Amino acid sequence: MKKFAVLALVGCASLAMSSMAVAQSQRFLQQRSSNNGNQSEIESELRYQAAEEARASLMQDPQAMRTNWDTARRFAKCANSLNRDRSERLLKQDMPSLNEPRLDLDKYIARMSNCAPTNISIDPAFMRGALAENIMVDETAAPDIPQAGDSAKLTAFISAIAISGDKTGNFAKTQMAAECRTAINPIAVRGLLATEAGSELEKGAFAALNAATSTCDQLKPADDMPLYFQRAYLAQALYHWTNFEG
Repeated sequence: MKKFAVLALVGCASLAMSSMAVAQSQRFLQQRSSNNGNQSEIESELRYQAAEEARASLMQDPQAMRTNWDTARRFAKCANSLNRDRSERLLKQDMPSLNEPRLDLDKYIARMSNCAPTNISIDPAFMRGALAENIMVDETAAPDIPQAGDSAKLTAFISAIAISGDKTGNFAKTQMAAECRTAINPIAVRGLLATEAGSELEKGAFAALNAATSTCDQLKPADDMPLYFQRAYLAQALYHWTNFEG
């Protein structure tokens, strides 16, 4: 684990991308509905809107975010140990080109009821992020990380990932920025995920990653999301990157 934490600080100096590729990717925030016509907009629009109120409350409470993230991590550890293939099927729903059989989040959780908490509702981004992080930092079975992409691959990658809900909202923008940073420096992202959430080491890893991928700032929301959400989207983006065939 320590070597990944070091990579978060060292690996960020490896690559600079053209701002043109990122600017081209911004149009996907405007023109795309879900890329996966096979799956009820990934999560239904109604579910997305209902989650917004809960998210707004969560984001105002750092301790609640910490509790929610820790709960998501415990769920992920349990769920992946029981059926990692099913977890990966859920994560691949965001990648229409893979043609995975349809699986929405509610059905996934229902099948993993023995792992699900009964006293807290886990934020969907935390749920997916924790599942992805658990896979990506697995010391014995983590997938190989493809090298950083060029401008063309960066643009193709961002356009290939489906998003749900408001395509121009802050969560969508946070996801797009995470995908961009991951394509530019995937090794640094993996290193960041090896740090403890909420720690000073994590803050340093974020600072180093953001400095090395500043061209992606064009995609992020005007007001930064809490680091727990940024981490969750980075974990998902790294999982996407390892499965991207573009």
